[in-house]
Amino acid sequence: MMPGRRDGQSVLLTDIVPTLVGTGWAETCAIRGLALDSREVEPGSLWIALHGRREHALDFLDQAQQRGAIAVLAEPGGAWDRARIARLRGKLPVISVPGLRQEAGEIAARFFGQAA
Repeated sequence: MMPGRRDGQSVLLTDIVPTLVGTGWAETCAIRGLALDSREVEPGSLWIALHGRREHALDFLDQAQQRGAIAVLAEPGGAWDRARIARLRGKLPVISVPGLRQEAGEIAARFFGQAA
């Protein structure tokens, strides 16, 4: 689990995922925490949904939503191609991010205010 920031401040989604600047909703979406596991999502969290060996984290989208996720970054993979991910957007804002596994560390660094 990645907890919230020590200072308790929320961070705009566009500040941690700059490619979302200009999307409107992302510019006002305040993130209070990060989670990689749907069971560890807390209200106001950005959930980072990665493709695993046997299943994709998106299989647990309902759980993440019930626990309070306000947005999802999802790595395409397996049966979860970009088109299928796009169809989820009615439940939560779900953004397909190719290469998310490699970007997750930088996203976390930006959230925690440690980006270079």
